[in-house]
Amino acid sequence: MKKDHKGHTLIELVAVIAVAGILSAGVAGTVLAVVDLWSFVSFRNDEAVMGKMAIDWMTREIRTLRGNDAADIQVADTDEFDFFDGDDVNIVFELSGSELQRNSDPLCRNVTNLLFTYFDENNAALATPVGDVTDIWRVGVSITVASGNESITYNSIIFPRNLRP
Repeated sequence: MKKDHKGHTLIELVAVIAVAGILSAGVAGTVLAVVDLWSFVSFRNDEAVMGKMAIDWMTREIRTLRGNDAADIQVADTDEFDFFDGDDVNIVFELSGSELQRNSDPLCRNVTNLLFTYFDENNAALATPVGDVTDIWRVGVSITVASGNESITYNSIIFPRNLRP
């Protein structure tokens, strides 16, 4: 005996809606986790690239420091380095707020720490600000780039060409 079935019961419709809701909640949790992971990876890539480019730029330019004449280095402090390069161009690296600047132009954003360290010919750290800048033989640079609770620190020790014997 075959019955004509012209529709679904209310219980069947409610069951389908409940199952669809449970599946949607599971999919939404997975999508949210993927979006969070993408945000984390995106930050790491953007900040990593900017920080790497900034430390490379600073290393390249500090390496061209003109010489060890007292007039070649204007400021040698923990948070600012002001010097003349081999082409007689004045270059200033400093932190302004959360922006690493080169001659007042932004070099990198979201910087939480900039630290310059100076070393003499025996590789001993010099007190900052450096009084006798002719004692500088090496320059250490450390920058920390952060966003939210994530941060990346870059370090470099630079041997300016014109300060070597």
